[in-house]
Amino acid sequence: MKSLSISLILIASVLIGACSNQQMYDTIQINQKNDCLKLPQEAYEKCMESVNRSYGQYEAQRQEAIKK
Repeated sequence: MKSLSISLILIASVLIGACSNQQMYDTIQINQKNDCLKLPQEAYEKCMESVNRSYGQYEAQRQEAIKK
């Protein structure tokens, strides 16, 4: 019973951490998009291309970089 409680606490901690990481990523991405709005049209388009990446894509690339 005690190991089940510890396991549930660990799982909850991981899930809470993952959620806050995505929220942080989303907030940073919104700020970057706002910065793109201040640029001329050509630079804006390039800026938005670099910013338009989902959290899932970001996380996959991050995990791949960690493995190297």
